[in-house]
Amino acid sequence: MRHAQGLLLMALIALVMLIPLARTATHHTVQDGWLPDSAEAVQVQTLVANEFGSGATTYYLVFSSPAGTAADDPTFVQDVQYAVRPLRGHADVQSVLTWGSTNNTLLNEILISDDRHYSIAVVTMAESADSQIGTPDWVRAQLAPTDLQVSMTGLATVGDDFRSFGHNDLVRAELISLPITLALLLIIFRGIVPALLPVLMAAGSLIVALAAMAMLSRYATVNVFTVNAVTMLGLAVGIDYALIMMTRYREELRNASPTEALSVTITQGGRTVVTAGTTVAIGLSGLVLFEVPAATTTAILGAIVVLAAVAMALVVLPAALVLAGDRLRPRRRTRVLPVLERVRERYPAITLVCCLAVLAILTYPALHMHPVSPGIGNLPPEAESRATAETIQQHFPLASTSPIQVVIQSTHGSMLEPLNLQQYLDVRDTIASIEGVQRTESLWSYVPAAFTPQTLATGFLLQPELATAAKPFLTDRAALITVIPDSSLSRDDQQQLVKTIREQVDGISSRVDVVVGGSIGLDLDLLTYISDRIPAVLGWVFALTALALFIHLRSVVLPVKAILMNLASMGASFGALVWLFQDGHLARWFGVDADGTTVILVPVLMFCFLFGLGMDFEIMMLSRIREAWLEYGDTTKAVSEGLTKAAGIVTTSAALMLAVFLSFAFGELDVIKALGIGLAIAVMIDATLVRLLLLPTTMQLMGRWNWWPGKREKGI
Repeated sequence: MRHAQGLLLMALIALVMLIPLARTATHHTVQDGWLPDSAEAVQVQTLVANEFGSGATTYYLVFSSPAGTAADDPTFVQDVQYAVRPLRGHADVQSVLTWGSTNNTLLNEILISDDRHYSIAVVTMAESADSQIGTPDWVRAQLAPTDLQVSMTGLATVGDDFRSFGHNDLVRAELISLPITLALLLIIFRGIVPALLPVLMAAGSLIVALAAMAMLSRYATVNVFTVNAVTMLGLAVGIDYALIMMTRYREELRNASPTEALSVTITQGGRTVVTAGTTVAIGLSGLVLFEVPAATTTAILGAIVVLAAVAMALVVLPAALVLAGDRLRPRRRTRVLPVLERVRERYPAITLVCCLAVLAILTYPALHMHPVSPGIGNLPPEAESRATAETIQQHFPLASTSPIQVVIQSTHGSMLEPLNLQQYLDVRDTIASIEGVQRTESLWSYVPAAFTPQTLATGFLLQPELATAAKPFLTDRAALITVIPDSSLSRDDQQQLVKTIREQVDGISSRVDVVVGGSIGLDLDLLTYISDRIPAVLGWVFALTALALFIHLRSVVLPVKAILMNLASMGASFGALVWLFQDGHLARWFGVDADGTTVILVPVLMFCFLFGLGMDFEIMMLSRIREAWLEYGDTTKAVSEGLTKAAGIVTTSAALMLAVFLSFAFGELDVIKALGIGLAIAVMIDATLVRLLLLPTTMQLMGRWNWWPGKREKGI
């Protein structure tokens, strides 16, 4: 390459210019976006936020006294009023509800704990043109200092905590993985320059992806977990693709000049990198078929980091190889696990049976996976938003209800009219009679028993302030019922209860529409939504992967076999993940509190990432096996020769990926921790059991049928 120095300088300048933008990648991420707006539980979430003041612009401030003063003590009440006074006077604050600021019994019951140790202030923000107004930090800064202890929760606070812990996990993982990766590369290449190059290539591709994320998140929904997931992927493929090119270049240097070696590397190694990048992109493209914002942006950003890694490996790295010169001395070729290879060659059928048996055992726990949607429980216990929410749930009657929520919307007139209030009462009674419902909470739980819908409607007309006091459960347009399931119900039973409630209230009256959601409803809708789209996603990914591999390998059999082995590898990794994080085996080693569930995003992201990453190993090995087959025409010899040349790089690449993925095990977010460990387990299974044993064994048994319908001709 005649202009290697200029090319490297231009790449360096471009990356340095992108660093400030990349540092803001997490600033606009959100914790949702995995369900479409049309999902019933999402409709409930939106209605509760808009109608009853429980949305992203509502904050719950919990006050308590270190001295043990009761929350209904005049001094305590006065201190609370003093603390929130700056918020009451601000134009961008819509309302501030506190205990003792009204004589309404309903409000007082909601805003003070049963034991009288805590009180809540509910702060609802109005829309503001200034993006800084209304943030959790802004609300905290507005509070006047008092002797009371105050903590805060709400969707915005939860989002802030997810971003904060996610960012800390990301920084921690990079500080752990990069030095370990560099140390491994120093051992492998026995030189500083060859060890630095893959790390620098990965860092460059990551800067490009994070800068793209910072831009995209300003205009589209980017989930908070996407940052860490894309970072894992970027570090893995960035190092992997650079390693493929460097290993091939050093191998060619044994028998050729640097110019000739670079030409072969770009031709053969570059072909492998492009195919590997294509299969990873294909796996990521499956996310687009879920047709939800967070999945689409994750796919886009994953594709960007893969494209950047391919570009760095094919354009920037060759320029660096030219400048490195003699410092990239090749090392002596060694065979990986020669005893294991001899056993495999001598007893292929037994090896095949043993491999499949081990994979089946590892896969078994996945059969009882209990997937759930991510939520506040995935934050560490010390997170302020989670700790505050748990305090509210434990001590306040309203907030301690089950997450099942039912919203009734009027289709004829106001919900404050007698006929619609009657429908509100009828829906409440219908739900209360369903088996599995322990109790319900609605406006009818707080009005006198003698009140009829007509009496209540008259009260709203005569006392307008009563409608304001009823807002936690009733507005002009909607009514809310919260449902507490029986404590003996399992999560599956609670999801079935949501289905039953939906069936019972569907079409209950032409005057109202009833939607059922809450956290259990979100779980149910997310699982249903993902399950409905899995066949299309699998079909799309399998078809495109098979096509890409057919073009690369000129075989129909090998792509099908590669897909089946990838599925076997992923099944085993899913089973290991469930065994660790859901069932709780060895959970303490990883600092995880197993609750018998698996966050659904983990297996979804693992599938889309692993399908491509697993194909990387497959392509590395099959590419070298095919080259040997084209040369010798003997499958057994080709497998042995290809394994000798490729097993080392597969093992090395897997070790480096393990360093990257396991570094996320030291994080604090359970979802990121599970994703990192799950990917590490998958890579370990894939690079050893599947690629070093199952792949060559099946190829040895199938003989010439591996290459059907291809023919052994030079140049094909």
